[in-house]
Amino acid sequence: MNIIRVFPRKTSLTPVDDMAFVGDPPMFRPAADEIHVSCTFTWDKAESERLARAWGQFYPVKIGGPAFETPYTMFIPGMYIRPGVIFTSYGCNNHCPWCLAWRREGHLRELPIYPGNLINDNNLLQCNKSHIADVFIMLRGQKQIEFIGGLDCREMTTEIADEIRSLRVYQMFFACDTKADLKYLQKVGQMFPNTDRRKLRCYVLLGFNKQRLDAAIEHMENVWAAGFMPHAQLYQPPDRWIEYPKEWRELSRRWIRPAVMQVMNGKDKRLPHNGGI
Repeated sequence: MNIIRVFPRKTSLTPVDDMAFVGDPPMFRPAADEIHVSCTFTWDKAESERLARAWGQFYPVKIGGPAFETPYTMFIPGMYIRPGVIFTSYGCNNHCPWCLAWRREGHLRELPIYPGNLINDNNLLQCNKSHIADVFIMLRGQKQIEFIGGLDCREMTTEIADEIRSLRVYQMFFACDTKADLKYLQKVGQMFPNTDRRKLRCYVLLGFNKQRLDAAIEHMENVWAAGFMPHAQLYQPPDRWIEYPKEWRELSRRWIRPAVMQVMNGKDKRLPHNGGI
């Protein structure tokens, strides 16, 4: 079956093949059996529904994706996310109040492992040891490896850290969304004592549960002090869009750009970016 995939916006993970389109149908369109409109973010649902109507003038249309809570039954590499990005599991057994993963995808389920260098699992380290070991075996044949889904600091062990050091890792993301998580992040930092902080990235949630601006700044600085490059994320609820004040938007922009952080926090005392962990 020939399927055209349509997306409401382009991101770094959007497929770029000849059967993937962003936005309205062009004047010259390829032959296809049906259209799949794929929507990741809830704030794009209205646009996705409009695109379904626009493309529906020419083809049968289906609409789905995380924003529409489409059930996850399998992962097809390169279908709704660009080649190289893979999921080896879906769901998460944590119930963090700000996170949609466990609400949309349910408990953690392991999937078949396909080759890829960008691991986008919600919580890879909650998988069985045998599954994690198989993922590392696959990754030994990959370059420029990135753990972009976020590794759970609470699940990190010295054995897993040793496995990661044996791989050709470009960067890995952890998460430190609360003050209570900081001690776990600091422990992980101690497992990679000579690693360039540009490889050690950390998602940091901002603005959740009426967080004060000064508390958010302090938290970012603590993440930096632990040896990680913060990646700020302003909290957005699933049912609406929060328009944050200017000072919050500026804080987020400042703590999402590595070059700015390097200057802002002075010379990085970690090792040069030499390609290894």
